[in-house]
Amino acid sequence: MNEAIYDKEFSPKVQELIELCKKHDTPFFMTFEFDENSVCTSSASNGHPLFMHLRALEQCKENNGVNVDRYIMWLMKEAGETGHSSCFLSQLGVPCVKEEPKTKDLTPKEEDLCVKLEAIKESEEV
Repeated sequence: MNEAIYDKEFSPKVQELIELCKKHDTPFFMTFEFDENSVCTSSASNGHPLFMHLRALEQCKENNGVNVDRYIMWLMKEAGETGHSSCFLSQLGVPCVKEEPKTKDLTPKEEDLCVKLEAIKESEEV
């Protein structure tokens, strides 16, 4: 399909679908390919992880495929922020649970405990 056909025949119907989806608060993801190097994507999501992954994959498109390294880097960042249960991401060093920010105010007792735990970790590494 070429872009002229999309503009003339598909676009009006796609616009109708988009309006229906918005009216009924229905998430959607549509991609149309004009040729190997040109696509048109429309989407709206409610935060469902599938939509986030589809969007990320679309952003990682290159020539005749997907830049897998770029997608994995996105996946590692996302998993680090939200947590995951993947043995593969764990092997790559991504923590399974969301890391708490280290800027939290600690009580003096908690600070002392953290210092002691760090000292134990350092002694085990040697």
